[in-house]
Amino acid sequence: MVVVSDPEDLRTVFAGDPRAWRAGESYDLLAPLIGRRSVVVLDGAEHLTVRKRMLPPFHGEAVRRHEQLIESIAAQEVAGWPEERPFQLVERMRAITLEVMLQAVIGVQQPERLAALREALARAVDLRPLTLLMWAWPPLGRIGPWLVFNRRLAHARRLMAEEIEHRRDDPALAERPDVLSILLAGGELDDGELLDQLATLLLAGHETSTTALSWTLERLVRHRDALARAREDDAYLDAAVKETLRLRPVLPAVACEAARPVWIAGRTLPAGTTVMPAIRLVQLAEEQYADPLSFRPERFLQGEGSGYSWIPFGG
Repeated sequence: MVVVSDPEDLRTVFAGDPRAWRAGESYDLLAPLIGRRSVVVLDGAEHLTVRKRMLPPFHGEAVRRHEQLIESIAAQEVAGWPEERPFQLVERMRAITLEVMLQAVIGVQQPERLAALREALARAVDLRPLTLLMWAWPPLGRIGPWLVFNRRLAHARRLMAEEIEHRRDDPALAERPDVLSILLAGGELDDGELLDQLATLLLAGHETSTTALSWTLERLVRHRDALARAREDDAYLDAAVKETLRLRPVLPAVACEAARPVWIAGRTLPAGTTVMPAIRLVQLAEEQYADPLSFRPERFLQGEGSGYSWIPFGG
């Protein structure tokens, strides 16, 4: 394994020939969780094809349609928070992101189906350190807590498959703004592919968003001047989110495998070498950021964080 942290070397990996860099193979252990046709575990032309098919619900205007819904979900959740006593922030942020996924991504509207999916998905995304052992040694999936988790995951996927089938028959499909309906209306993904992409969005996007939100509020609470300014200035709030993701990236590093000999960092690496772009290293480098360990959102209003020096979710 070769670790790289220079922005130009990261560019070589992330913007390089997809025939030379195989990122999907590095995440193959996630396949039992998100499916064999997930965009995360695909490579080359197949990855690019699925990625292109997934783009329509995520362009700017499509995402902006969900702002009012997300704001309403967040406000309703925050209204129930206790005052003057500590509570587990990450659990409350997880409740927000799960509800956004249910309503904005899957678009469930019927109360009974919404309640059933809310319970099933909450159990399926409850990834604990013990659960991760099963990915390293798959036979564990047949016993004990790992068997229970796999049953929960299978139940959640069944409910999502039923929702896909139900949505195909919706006469108002073309007018619906949720991600699932837009993908169905596009007609380019079959039910199995849709299920895998939904699982990817829910299981990968849900937990990463939860972590990012939790750290952002933690950083703001500990820096009251920044909190006060973020309340008044949307551009500064955006910068605060970026600064949090710089200091507390969701992933410390990502991995790609060289499918053929590659030239990087002044040397040739043989085919089969795993190259690990170190997100945390580049985002804390003094060469890229002044006073890199300090929480200073204004740096993103002053031109810092350009190019491949800021890659909190990978390339």
